[in-house]
Order: sequence, then structure tokens, then C-alpha cells
Amino acid sequence: VNLVCLFGFVLLMVGGMRRLPWSYTAYAAPYLFLLLCRESSYGTPLVGVARYVAVLFPCFIVAALRLKEHPWTAASWLMLSVAFQAILFLYWLHWGYLA
Repeated sequence: VNLVCLFGFVLLMVGGMRRLPWSYTAYAAPYLFLLLCRESSYGTPLVGVARYVAVLFPCFIVAALRLKEHPWTAASWLMLSVAFQAILFLYWLHWGYLA
């Protein structure tokens, strides 16, 4: 989950470089660079990345602009997100570690 989030947000940031003001890229790029380069004492550098990228609002703006142009893709993404959230909730319900 963390690896997919990290590379997904990198792709969103790169895709938004032309569509959004430069200041938004200047906000998101160093943050993502630090996440790509950090080390962790837990054995994997990706622990908690899904939480850390939640503050990168320029990536969410790019995703919204893309999904606005394609309503069927937006509906598919919504259904996929609901299903994935239900799976994560069931995992948490059975005392699984999600962070």
C-alpha cells in the first residue's frame, strides 16, 4: 500500500507540473523527495508513507482535474476506493496493523 501511494503521488506531482502553478510543485516535490530518500529503523523505509502523503494537496487537485474530465473513470475510482477501504477496515477489525 505504501509503495503504491508513494509512486502514485510522484506520478500525480509530475503530471501536475504543467497544469498547476509552480508554487504547488515547489511544495510537493521536496516532500516526496524526502519520502523517497528516508531511512527507517523498522526495516523498511516505506512505513507510514500513506499517512505522510495525505497532506500533499496539489496531488489531490491534479487527481480531481483528471477525474473531472472522465466521469466513468471517476465512478470506477470511487467504487475501487470504497472496496479497498472496506478491505482495510476488515483487516483492522481483525487486529491487523495498517500503519
